[in-house]
Amino acid sequence: MIPDVTASLDRVLRAWDRLEWAVRKRGILGAARRALSGRARPRSEEEAYALWRAIHEPRRTASRRRERWQGGSVPVLLQCVDGLGAEQLERTLGSLRAQEQVPWTAWVALPSPPGRLGDATAALADVDPRVTVVEPGVALDAALAAAGDVAVLASPGIVLAPDALESLVSAMRDDALVELVYGDEDRIDASGRRFAPSFKPEFSMDLLRSTPYTGRLLGFRTGLAARAGGIDGGEPHDVALRLTERARRIAHLARVLHHVPDDLGIDEGASARAITHALSRTGEEGAVDALGGGRFRVRYRVRGEPLVSVVIPTRDRVELLRVAVASVLERSGWRNLELLVVDNGSTDPETLRFLEDIGPPHRVIRRPGPFDWAALNNDAAREARGEYLLFLNNDIEATEPGWIEALLEHAQRPGVGAVGAKLLYPDGTVQHAGIALGMEGFAGHPFRGALASEPGPCGVLSVARECSAVTGACLMISRELFDSLGGFDPELRIAFNDVDLCLRARERGHRTVWTPHARLVHHESASRSAEHPRGEYLRVRRRWGALALAGDPHLPPNLDREIAARAVRARRWSAPG
Repeated sequence: MIPDVTASLDRVLRAWDRLEWAVRKRGILGAARRALSGRARPRSEEEAYALWRAIHEPRRTASRRRERWQGGSVPVLLQCVDGLGAEQLERTLGSLRAQEQVPWTAWVALPSPPGRLGDATAALADVDPRVTVVEPGVALDAALAAAGDVAVLASPGIVLAPDALESLVSAMRDDALVELVYGDEDRIDASGRRFAPSFKPEFSMDLLRSTPYTGRLLGFRTGLAARAGGIDGGEPHDVALRLTERARRIAHLARVLHHVPDDLGIDEGASARAITHALSRTGEEGAVDALGGGRFRVRYRVRGEPLVSVVIPTRDRVELLRVAVASVLERSGWRNLELLVVDNGSTDPETLRFLEDIGPPHRVIRRPGPFDWAALNNDAAREARGEYLLFLNNDIEATEPGWIEALLEHAQRPGVGAVGAKLLYPDGTVQHAGIALGMEGFAGHPFRGALASEPGPCGVLSVARECSAVTGACLMISRELFDSLGGFDPELRIAFNDVDLCLRARERGHRTVWTPHARLVHHESASRSAEHPRGEYLRVRRRWGALALAGDPHLPPNLDREIAARAVRARRWSAPG
């Protein structure tokens, strides 16, 4: 009975810990509101977004600044493209006229030849003296030469929110180091109905190389544009990449600043060229593949054929181990590897026979005793010979080749620490798509349960991107970095050792990358119980609690707020416009 009492007490204490965390994060009323929202009936995407707007957008109206912008007229630059209609341009200019707090001038660059759009734009300029038509061949950058400190780039056709300009220029006025600002967006139909919000995370270059998620409305300092080679004639994705490469500080405003009509698409050819040029500027080698829906995969070139040491701890359950071993040796497509199976005291005869058949260059390391995930992997890492370590659970199954190379292409990149894979439950839903801080009392899986085919907000479930941590069920890291970090924390025997490793790498300046192009099935905890010992939970909270409470920069803030967030997150998401 004593073990049962101890387990029950531990569950009660862990529940108390989570409650205390929720109060620290949201306050008493916020924690109560979140608890009640979890019991609310499921809402449709349209209902959830309408509720989110009802909660948040009135606050924006009430808090809007009453003083006018004192920095002079803000130039709004509109680069027209072939095929753009006069009606599309007019709706953008109409939304500009609704900007009350910031004086503006619009500089409209026409395509060459301008065609009917030229005549229509000239007529618009005659009606509104704030609109200047830039003839083909004349640089938009000329507008910046006579401008003040800040400017705005908008794609013709979008509809600006009423406080869009104010929000963009105020972010730069309030922080002198901010040089680029972007916000969230949604879709809008011909009747003015808003839907399909695209909530965005903080800035990530990996994500911008995968999709033009910063959107079609950017605020920037004119000096930044000069350092980046100007913006004249630039396709939006290209301009965003060049500006962000040079910006000292980039601000994301977690509010919907513009609406994208359905008749505006993404020029995937132009985006692919923009990403290719960005790789060339930074000296990285890679090929760009279009995935559809405005999303791309950069296939970074793998340098050489480095030895990869694959570490699999196990005990009995040979039916799982066979699949995991075959996933490495037969289904990965990577030949220069060594497999280290760490046997934690198997007694099943069939398992022992299977282990006996594992021979050079692969090895079985005998480590009997109580289950200690950190120690088993640290011991194997010390005996590994590879340049890269791949820690793998024994309940992982590969269904397609190329997954080790998909991890390795990122692990070799400068500044990258740990790399993780897209893990699915056997029913095809997402188990792991990166770990976010601030969830479930410390850290958790924000997209667990999503369909494998869903793109996620800004496409984050379908493209490579940065995240705070990845699971140790499939984690690759360079041997050099792992050793310099001292391996997994030996005090975190069962839980959070993977998150802790990623965060310690982050302290050293290494980012964590998750890729959906290494896709595996995870029969999670099929061979072990899902334990989260309280002492280990408290240890990581003491070490990283302040960081987690600050919020995860890679999780869109609007997905972690109040009543509507869970319903919005649980259903479809739009790609950026």
